Parts: sequence; structure tokens; C-alpha cells
Amino acid sequence: DQWANKYKIIADHEKIYDIFINTSNCDYCKKELQSIQVKTVSKNSRCLDHCHTCGGVRGILCNSCNLKNKLKCEMCD
Repeated sequence: DQWANKYKIIADHEKIYDIFINTSNCDYCKKELQSIQVKTVSKNSRCLDHCHTCGGVRGILCNSCNLKNKLKCEMCD
């Protein structure tokens, strides 16, 4: 829960973490994600995409998509 509190994630933290570690492909580009055991950051590292305004979770993205795509938050509209 430390990561969730740090980034103000509003969700069932245990459920989101389970989804995060078990997702195998980017929700945006469908590229295969790097294993959760690999600690180095790369283009296919997994990222929890979330709104920095409301804290809502939008999906699990590869690092590349997370950095270049600024997805609209439907929860803030």
C-alpha cells in the first residue's frame, strides 16, 4: 500500500496489485510486458497508468506507452 499512498491511487489496492503483477501485455499497444522480476527500466517495463488528479486507475501500460500517451481520464469528466 506504500506505493498506492505515495501516488494517491484510489482503488482496491490488493486487487490492483494482483492485476498489475499478472498482466502480460500492455493495455494500450498489446506489446508483451517485461517480467515483474526484472528490476531495470526498459521500454516494456510495466507501469500502472492512473490519473494524477483523481487517483483513478486506467490500466497497465508498457513504459513506452505510459511516457508518450496522455490518456484522458473518463473519471474526471
